[in-house]
Parts: sequence; C-alpha cells; structure tokens
Amino acid sequence: MARFNPHHNNSKLYPAMREFAAECLLRDGSLLQPGLTLWTSENLEELDRSFVQNPDAGDGTYYVKLGQQVGAGSPDSRKLMAELHWLLFVFPSDMNASTKVERIKEMWAWSGEDLPDDVAFLNHNILEGLGHTGQAYKNHRWRELSFLIGALQLWKKLPPDQREENLAQSNRFTAFLDAAPGVEGRQLRHILPHLLFPDEFERISSPRHKREILEGFGVVTRRDANKMDTASLDAAIEELRKKLDSEHGRAIDFYEPDIESKWRDRGATYLVSWNPAKWDWQSFAEDRATTVAGETVTHPWRTSSKKPKVDDRVYLLRTGQDPRGVIARGRVAKAPYPDTHWDKARAEAGETADFIDVEFEDIRDPAQDAFVPLDMLTSKIAGQDWTPQSSGILIKPAAARALARLWEAAEPAETVIETTARVGAAMAQNLILYGPPGTGKTYSTTAEAVRLCGEPVPADRGALMDVYQRLLAAGRIEFVTFHQSMAYEDFVEGRQPMTGADDGESTASAGFRLEAVPGTFRRIAKRAETSRGRASTADSVQIAGRQVFKMSIGEANNPEDAHLFEDAIKGGYAVLGFEDIDWSDEKYASREAILDACKANSAQSGEIDGRSGAVQMPFRFRNWIRTGDVVIVSKGNSKFRAIGLFTGGYEFAPRPEGDYAHRRAVQWLWVDCEGVPIDEIYSRRFMQQSIYLLYDSELNVPALERYMNSQHVEGPADPEPFVLIIDEINRANISKVFGELITLLEPDKRLGEPNQIKVRLPYSGDEFGVPSNLHILGTMNTADRSIALLDMALRRRFIFHELMPKPSVLKDAAKRTGIDLPLLLTTINDRIEYLYDREHQIGHAYFTGCATPADVDEVMRHKVIPLLAEYFFEDWAKIAAVLGDLETHDHDISGGFLNRSALKAPPGLDNGEALPRFRWSVRSVDQGFDYARLLAQ
Repeated sequence: MARFNPHHNNSKLYPAMREFAAECLLRDGSLLQPGLTLWTSENLEELDRSFVQNPDAGDGTYYVKLGQQVGAGSPDSRKLMAELHWLLFVFPSDMNASTKVERIKEMWAWSGEDLPDDVAFLNHNILEGLGHTGQAYKNHRWRELSFLIGALQLWKKLPPDQREENLAQSNRFTAFLDAAPGVEGRQLRHILPHLLFPDEFERISSPRHKREILEGFGVVTRRDANKMDTASLDAAIEELRKKLDSEHGRAIDFYEPDIESKWRDRGATYLVSWNPAKWDWQSFAEDRATTVAGETVTHPWRTSSKKPKVDDRVYLLRTGQDPRGVIARGRVAKAPYPDTHWDKARAEAGETADFIDVEFEDIRDPAQDAFVPLDMLTSKIAGQDWTPQSSGILIKPAAARALARLWEAAEPAETVIETTARVGAAMAQNLILYGPPGTGKTYSTTAEAVRLCGEPVPADRGALMDVYQRLLAAGRIEFVTFHQSMAYEDFVEGRQPMTGADDGESTASAGFRLEAVPGTFRRIAKRAETSRGRASTADSVQIAGRQVFKMSIGEANNPEDAHLFEDAIKGGYAVLGFEDIDWSDEKYASREAILDACKANSAQSGEIDGRSGAVQMPFRFRNWIRTGDVVIVSKGNSKFRAIGLFTGGYEFAPRPEGDYAHRRAVQWLWVDCEGVPIDEIYSRRFMQQSIYLLYDSELNVPALERYMNSQHVEGPADPEPFVLIIDEINRANISKVFGELITLLEPDKRLGEPNQIKVRLPYSGDEFGVPSNLHILGTMNTADRSIALLDMALRRRFIFHELMPKPSVLKDAAKRTGIDLPLLLTTINDRIEYLYDREHQIGHAYFTGCATPADVDEVMRHKVIPLLAEYFFEDWAKIAAVLGDLETHDHDISGGFLNRSALKAPPGLDNGEALPRFRWSVRSVDQGFDYARLLAQ
C-alpha cells in the first residue's frame, strides 16, 4: 500500500482529505468554518484577479505581499485563500505544524475575523506532513498556488456527476489535472493524487525521484525514464511497488534507508571546496538569490580528480575561515577540462588546472541560512575526510547518503523577496540563456524579458509576443545582436559628424564637428536611470485624443537663451518669441488679422506675408493648441529635452528685456536637460520651426507615453525595470565591446547600491553608471562557441541558465505526424553527443511546428542534415552514423536518409591497395526518408 509511511503519522490526514473532498470539491462549503460557502467559482475568480493576474514584484515577504494583493477583495475570498494554503501545507513535512497553523490563522484574520483555537482541521496530527517537498516547492509556492486556483476554476465548471466520477476514479482525476493550464513542473500534480488516492499513488512529490527510482531498480534506463510522462511514471512506480511488497512480504516505503540506497544518487558524489580568503565570490549573494528562486547557477570549479562525470552529485565545502561547512549542492554539468590556472601568478607562467562546471541548485549563506557545519560532519559521519587539502575529492557512498539526509533536514534558504512572483525582481540582473540551436532560447528570452519588465507572462505564444512588442516599442526592452565586428562605439558611445543644422541654429555653418553619440547600451541605461516609476493606471497620461506639438524654447546651443528654457520649466509654462504684440483679442483668431498687425508693427512690412514665421508661429501658438495637448521641447534638430501638457490658454506676458512675451501654462511631465535622441519617439528629425504639429503616423506612441509617465509620479516609487537583450553574446569580443564598463555590470556596483561605481566616458567625458533597474539578458548558441571559452570577466558577472533539447514537448507533433519525434530527437542527440559533444545537439524547436510527415522531411532535409554537415565538417561517415545509415562493407548503400555509392579509383590507384572512397547524397524527395529504420536501431 502506497499509504505506508514509517516516518510520519498519517492516521488522521487521509480521513481529513476525504472530508475535504466532499465539503470543498463536491460542494462549495468551507473546511475551517462549517456552514460557510467559500469554495465557489465567484471567490476563485476574485482570487484569480487579485493574485494570479496581479503579481507583486515589490520588496517584502511572501505573506506581506499576499495580504496586500487580496486586501481589496471580499472577506470570503480572503478566507478561501487561507483554506487554499491549508491544502498547500498539508503534505510537506519540512515545515512544522505550528508554523502552518500560525500562517493559516494569520491569513484568515485578513477577513476581519479570527479562527478559534479548536478547529479540527488545524490539528497537528493532520498538519504534521507526509514528506519532504524541497526548496523548489517553497520558493515556487506562488506558482503552485496559481496552478491550484486555475485548476479549481475549471473543476467548479464541471457538472456535479462528473466531479463525483473524477473523485471515484483516480485515472479520471489525474487526466483532469494533466489538462489544467500550468501543470508543467508543478509538484501539486504529484501531491494531490496521493492525498486523494493514497493507496494508488506514492507520497513522492518529485518527478525526478520517480525517474531515479525506476532507473535505480532497473525498470527502465535513464534515457527512457526521461521520456515518460507523469501518468506513465505513476503506472510504472505502482507496478514496482507491487513487486517490492511481494518480495519483502510487507508494504515498503521508497524512502526507507535500505530501499532509498538502491536509487538515490547512484552516481558518484564529490566534495569541492571554497576558501573565501583565496577567491572573492563577488556574485555569491546574487547566485544564492537565484537558487532560492528555483533556478540554477553554473560555475567552473577546480577539481583534483579527473573522474567526475556529468550528473554526479557535488557538495561545496566552505573552508579557510568560519563558519565552515557544506553550504551548497549541485551536479556536474561538464566533465573535467583544462583551463587557465585560477592562481594569477601561475596563470601568467602558463600553467593550467583542471575544472568541472558545477550547476548549483541550492546555495546557502551560512550567515543567515541553515547549512551543515563542519563539526556536524565530523561528529555524525565517520570514515570520511572532511578537511581535504584539495578540491574535487570523492565522498564515499555511505557518507554521501548521510550527508544528503543532513542537508535535506536543514531548513532551505529564504530571501525577503520570497516570491509571490519573481516578476521584475532584481535577482537576474545579468543572465545568459545558453544551449544548442533550436532549444527555445528565443521564446525563453522573450518570456524572461516580459517577466523582468514586471508584466504577467501569457501562456499563449501569440499573446506573449504582443506584450513583448509593446514593451519593445515603448523602449522598456532593447534588442541588439552581437557580431564579430561589434565595437565599443556601436554599443556604448561613439562619434559622428554634426553640423550647425543639427543643433537647430538659425544660421547653419558649412563646417562640421565630431560629437559623441550614445550607443544601444548607454541609451537604454539612460532610460532606466531617469525613470522614477510609472504613474498608476488612474493617473497615467495617454496620447489618444491629444495633438502633439514640437516647440523650440530658445536656441539650444545659445548660452544667452539657456535661461529661457530653465525659467519655463520652473515657471510651468511654454514661451514663444516673435513680435511683442498682445494677441489676446478675439480678432486674432484670424490669420489675416495677425498678418495685418505684424505689417503695421514691423519695419520690414513689405517682406511679411501669411507664410512668414512671424505670422504662422503666433497663429499656431494662439489658435491651434487645446488644453490637454502635448508639447515636446526640442534641443536642436536631433534631440528633445522636455515633455508636458498645455493646461491654459494664450497669455501675453511682456518681459523687461523684450521678446518671448507669449505664454501658455504647461504641466511638465518629463525633463532631461541633456536631451534624448529624437528617434526614441519620432521617426523624423525636427524641423527648424518654433512650433508645429507633429505627424501622428511618425510618433512612437508607446515610447512617448512611457516618457510622459516615467516621471509623472506622486511621492516615492520604484523605477520601472528595463531589459537589454543581447543575442549571440558570445560572437563578439567582449572586452572590445564593453571596455571599462564590464565592472559596472556587477549588481553591487550598480547605481544606488552601496558600492556604486561611475566611470568617465572617453568621447563625451560624461560620468556613466549602470542603473539597478536595468537587466541584461544574453543568449548564446553553444554550437558556435563553448561556454568554457567565454571571457572570464563576463563569466564571473553573469548567471548562466542552460536550455537543452526537450524531446517530451514533441508529443503533440508526434501525434500529428505519425512519427515518434521524441525518440527520433533523442536518438540523433545521443549519437551526436557520442561522436562530438552535448553542446552540438539538435533542439526540439526544429520539429515543434511539424503537422505532417512532409514537414518532418523538410526539417530533416533543409535544417538537420545541413547542420550535421556543418558540425562534422562534411565527414559523411559520421553524419551517416548519426542517421543510422553507416555500414562497414564497401558496397553501395541506399539508407534511410543517405545514399552511398563507391567511387572508381583513377588509373594507377586501381590496384586494390587504395582505401575505398564514396560519394554521399541525401535521398531525393521521391525516395523519401525511412524513419522506421533509424528508430528501430
């Protein structure tokens, strides 16, 4: 029986779950306060709006932010949130029952009522827990909760008899969960079936553990286990349990020591060390935060052994200074390889050292997190040297199992930003997504950029691209592709020739000068730095229904006019020159009246007509503008330096010094005295007219609205996050492109941080720093260049997240095409890894859009086979080996994908001693491809 549990008392939990199912799933009642109606579609929809669709990216703990999100909802919806957490809390044993009760009561109190102390379902015997869920369940609690709310919304739409059938038949219930949105990667998919059907499903919340169990007991290979979906895993585990129960003559538990030792970490386990006195792990805090958020971090690590293999377990021992002990856990991501020695002096002498790439999944700060102290290691685990003199030593199997238990018994790390949603959090300020071609880097980058910008990430790809394009147009996201000729001048700051006309001077000179021009990086950095947060939706300013005017307020590069702009900004008005005539009289609504007045007032009346600036500019300023229209103040012809809204009518305000007597009141929304390139918001250069109406079709409305609202904030606010995407980041010379700015990328050296650094740029002479709200997101194709070859300065400052082929996502395409695409991809990649390496595999994205066998043929013919030819430098024997078409004999071959015919030796070489040579060709369209031949091998 799967409910057998030698570690925890479950006698009261399973009956409680039956009551829960009847009261809350079949009916709409309440678990904690009988008689209430809480589990309704209306309350779930309210929680969907306040929580799922309203992620909170601000600082604060999970519970503080959760309270703020549901605070505006109804009391019943807040009570339901408390009961949903009862369901989330009931399984994990790595959270004590007292804490669970305290949290549930705290959430219930948000409704304005308190729960009594004698609530039956808050009994500690019920909330003791059944098993360890690990750090990911805690740090992704918001994802589990979002999935639960979405699944329950679908559940409540089912007819009552269908709900009863789903709770009577486990296969119907799991099929329902599998069809719910967001089920991928959710531990609740494994927890809920056990809670409701404890005799049929194991108390195993980790799909990885299920695969390791099947592999460890020889049921399937690792390769086959990785291809199994959840339903197949559960069915295989159930059959294995029956077998083991029969062999032992009793019910077994997969976490009993004797049973667990047969499947847990069957590979080797290694101990690597870190001495803070010898290596300053500058990204430690950021890396810790990343693993707390459920992501992994990869770093090269010194090893004295050449035996570690990919997927072997790794523990990190902190040495040299207190506190000492095991502070991190991960796996080998790349087997030993030589690289520049970590010691600078020895590196300069040409020495190398062996490294492994370690993918850390759990990093803990001993100053604030629970870890495994050195004295605990030495006292509780005998027969193992815990003070090694080198890094990369083997941990004996028994000691490794004991260490795993100590590690998992320690409370996982936690941050203040515990994650209601990591949206917009500063955890991934510098992130590189890397992997072979076709592994979904483009999609993942798009989703990550949207998430970092603080926007909900739609599940639908089309909807996601709409959000991405909107943010791109608004300037919140900037995209650049690196290439071999990319230079500092392109990326940071360069020079270009400028003339007087570019400055908007009334009399342009014929000469030119070289002026500093910001590159992609500096431009988005400035946007991020000058953002003070976005106004609330109610206060935000929209362009719709407004005219947009360009105005010049004095000549931008004339020092004598500088005060005109400054006074206008301080005084809250726009000012126009031309003729000191009061145009307030209603008669000046006519252009002809203005023309007549100008002629009468001007010494050059004969040269003035209706097209003259002296007539057109006052006419436009007085008559065209409406209250609420937008004014953009130019700085020369290529920059703008202020944006505002006209809030009043025409005024005549003569000055003692004369000129510039015409005013309109303005609410200034955005000001930057240095100016910003006009192409940020308008597709044309400004004309040399004091005021004119801009073309709607040439305006970048999303970008203009972002500028208008980025400083239009009452009181303190967090600046909006911005994202710079660098595609193919490994193709450029990093030192050449970033120059001295590489240091500024470090999170603690960003603007506003305690160790902030600014540098003086070489061309403009301006001081420059990287703001904390600018995220840098890179992509890297490992088929072009290995991560091991990346500039070390870059590697130290970025988090690396690997994206590998996922054959399982091709199940739908396999059904459409009738070809076992997951097996096809796995087979090809296994052979590529054997013949080349894992970094040159073929990604699943090549096949995801296939709808017919002909589509698969097209992908193989025009993408996969040419890619293999590139990988293997036209070595067709290796290409044939990958495709299953290699034969050892010397005869002609008509294979599944390739044809081979023997070449006739030239005269003089036809004595039978020359090695046979062949002509290879791809099978024609008429011949087609034979997938069965490849898949049968």
